[in-house]
Amino acid sequence: GRMTEKLGLRTQAEWKARDALLGLAYGFDTISVAGLNDAGDGYYFSIWANGGLTGRWPEMAPKPAYAAIATLTQVLDRAKFQRWVPTGSTVFYAQEFKRDGEWVYAFWTPRGTRKATVEFPSDAKRRLMDLYGREQTVTGKTVDFTAGTGVSYLTSKDQLQSIHAGATAFPED
Repeated sequence: GRMTEKLGLRTQAEWKARDALLGLAYGFDTISVAGLNDAGDGYYFSIWANGGLTGRWPEMAPKPAYAAIATLTQVLDRAKFQRWVPTGSTVFYAQEFKRDGEWVYAFWTPRGTRKATVEFPSDAKRRLMDLYGREQTVTGKTVDFTAGTGVSYLTSKDQLQSIHAGATAFPED
């Protein structure tokens, strides 16, 4: 039910990634967020047939959701969900995963943006990645970033010590 025609390409990508994160947090055995491609016939206009990761035949170009799920898979491959990190807000989500001696955090909001500061015990290098895999290296005991409706991932050798949820904004309003 995450239809391109109803949601648009960006919202579809954001929701599919968040759906997968919820499935991981709640221990789903199978997490199926989409078919590979949209239906190539009149079925495309039904409520089930345009939620694929690629467009319909004959073009079948990857949608933003393809990149979002590929990024999620790359970042969380073999990771085990540990906990929901308390943020002090009911509308700012933070998940903690552990994989091969490193910690991976996923952050998002259901609407708008939220400034955030996370604190770590050391000033080691960390990777901050957006929904589509664009990555930057951050250093310091504190990391400031803006969470939004698209998931942000933060990977660290150190476990997060605390998170502070800052100001919210609703730029689309």
